[in-house]
Amino acid sequence: MSHQIVPVPEPGNSAQSKGLQAFLDALPNLTEAELHTLNHQVVERLRWFQETRRLLQMANFHVGDRVFFHDRDGVHIEGQILRLNSKTVSILADDSRQWNVPPAFLRLVKSVLDKS
Repeated sequence: MSHQIVPVPEPGNSAQSKGLQAFLDALPNLTEAELHTLNHQVVERLRWFQETRRLLQMANFHVGDRVFFHDRDGVHIEGQILRLNSKTVSILADDSRQWNVPPAFLRLVKSVLDKS
């Protein structure tokens, strides 16, 4: 079974896309061990991007903020932030249930930093 690498379109003919194309051209020459190493490095880099994005999203919230989100059934749930965890935000909903929600799903209603 033969695999063919499809060239990546070069938007604007930038140096970055030329570097990517050179990298893709080199892929067929890599050994299995080199591909495993490369895979490990790519996965770690993607995890870094995810963690950075999560931290930036988390920075928008503070303990005590009022937020809302929609559960898996699309039900609107509003409550107060109890705690900022490493990957989720703990919310005490107005119906006294507690939820752990990723920050990307939360929308701010009122911040504790608002003086009004």
